[in-house]
Amino acid sequence: KYHYLEIPILLEYNRNQEGRGFFAQFGPSFSVAVAGSQDINGKTSESINKPINFAFNAYGRMEANLVANLGYQFSPGLQCTIGYVHGLGSIVDNDYGPEITPRMITASIFYWPAGKKR
Repeated sequence: KYHYLEIPILLEYNRNQEGRGFFAQFGPSFSVAVAGSQDINGKTSESINKPINFAFNAYGRMEANLVANLGYQFSPGLQCTIGYVHGLGSIVDNDYGPEITPRMITASIFYWPAGKKR
């Protein structure tokens, strides 16, 4: 389990008319891991949960991704999106360790009070 601070830089194509319509977003995002934990299964089928070791030869803190989102704005103040995030490299920095490349499917619903601009 990873906990990230993610900074996306997305371009948006927007077909909104009168505050309603479809939009698409695409671009890179950069993430910094702030914490994490891992479950390790031993020979005795016992699961041990321990914090992730962030180090040069273990798990890395930095990650780069490509992001694509499709969404619909129902009215000023309500929209939903679905998206896909594709990691550009392994989050394991050890040359002899496993290659773990993040891939995520996302779904979001946004609501902001009327009169506020997005």
